[in-house]
Amino acid sequence: MAFSYYLAHALLAMMFGQPMFQTCSFAQIWGGGKPIDGGKMWKGKRIFGDNKTWKGLIVGTLGGTITGIAIGLVFDGWFFYDFFPFEYPLYIGFVLSVGTNIADLLGSFVKRQLNIGSGGAFIPWDQMGYIIIGILLALPFLFPIETVFWFYFGFLSIFNIFMHFFVSTIAYKLGVKKTWY
Repeated sequence: MAFSYYLAHALLAMMFGQPMFQTCSFAQIWGGGKPIDGGKMWKGKRIFGDNKTWKGLIVGTLGGTITGIAIGLVFDGWFFYDFFPFEYPLYIGFVLSVGTNIADLLGSFVKRQLNIGSGGAFIPWDQMGYIIIGILLALPFLFPIETVFWFYFGFLSIFNIFMHFFVSTIAYKLGVKKTWY
């Protein structure tokens, strides 16, 4: 197949992944407040830590959901041609956001149990966990699953490792994040 075919699907994969990316961004930028775990411990260690807050969970989910609705309206035949090779329902942003939050909380829980401090690196889960969980949770809602979908999954998983470090470095330089990773 031609290079342009893969380039087009790489760009569509990025659009498909935006609800997951924006869930993380909204939570990071506008989160804060009361921790989800309320300071509780499990086996002598915090469950999630102070950085996993109710406000971040809600704002992140709303941001990802709104992003998914916008992408669905623009790229799935509402305003323009149907670009995705599978149906992109308007609620998929919510499903991807929930998957992203589950992955984030799971990663935070495991980090606390492994004595990795809040904001500490947990590679590759920090970069790929939410892609994996988000997409797996969304699979039952995407019809029909074409072969190219697995290209989206692989592309997002690999590309996000590089994008994560790039965006994190920028956020660190802007003072939004405490670490570059």
